[in-house]
Amino acid sequence: MRHGARIRFLGWQKNLESFYRSLDILLFNSDFDAFGRTPGEAMGYGAVPVASVVRGGLNELVFDGENGFLLNKHDCARMASQIVSLCKDPSMMNEMRAAGSATLNNLYSQLNEGDFYLNEFKG
Repeated sequence: MRHGARIRFLGWQKNLESFYRSLDILLFNSDFDAFGRTPGEAMGYGAVPVASVVRGGLNELVFDGENGFLLNKHDCARMASQIVSLCKDPSMMNEMRAAGSATLNNLYSQLNEGDFYLNEFKG
């Protein structure tokens, strides 16, 4: 089977919830992305990001080896190895899922956002 025969492009999706829920791992590559929204959304549904971003701010969300994998250059062989590692080690996958959820809750929850601004306004 040709590699292209195993890839299906779904086109524009109006609702990504079912798509994200179907993922265990999100492969994300970008030359420049100020802050990759897609990996954060995927993490919110329990997917572990395996990402390479040459220039960008994804390192504010994905902590390499903790809640996903993040490279600052495109290295297909290394990313493939990371994906295989996750597939072979369900406990590592589950630990990274939990760490991703904790990261989102700690950094981006509405409660924490409110506390941040309340403290800023209080001085």
